[in-house]
Amino acid sequence: MADFAFEPDGGREYEGRHSLALVADVVKCPIMRHRWTALIKDPLEGKTSLSRVFWWYGVMASLAYGALEFFLDPGNAVVMRFYTIGGFILSVYAAVATYRCAANCRSKVLMRMAQVSAVLSLVLLPVFAYLELSGALDLAMSGLL
Repeated sequence: MADFAFEPDGGREYEGRHSLALVADVVKCPIMRHRWTALIKDPLEGKTSLSRVFWWYGVMASLAYGALEFFLDPGNAVVMRFYTIGGFILSVYAAVATYRCAANCRSKVLMRMAQVSAVLSLVLLPVFAYLELSGALDLAMSGLL
């Protein structure tokens, strides 16, 4: 592990043998600076901007999770059930993070709109999860085709 001597003026002097910390300072990569737990906990604690929560934790995470379905066998009911439960957990996480981080928004109208949409999502998600897991949505969709 690297040892650093911190000076009062903010500078630091390298005393250890490992140069990984110096590389992280040079690269300035957000993943290197932040722990993975902070990437998960910060939105739940309201420490992230609303736009970041919307785009990264809402849109991009949903697209990535949806792309995962291309690699799953739709005929395997157990795998699809776990996939549905995982999507439910991701959606609940995104809704809670949206509600918590809405306070970081400058616009009061946008803040209220984000909070209302998060609450509506949290109310409707269990209903849709139940309908999906019970097979009711499959039956309803089969009548449309």
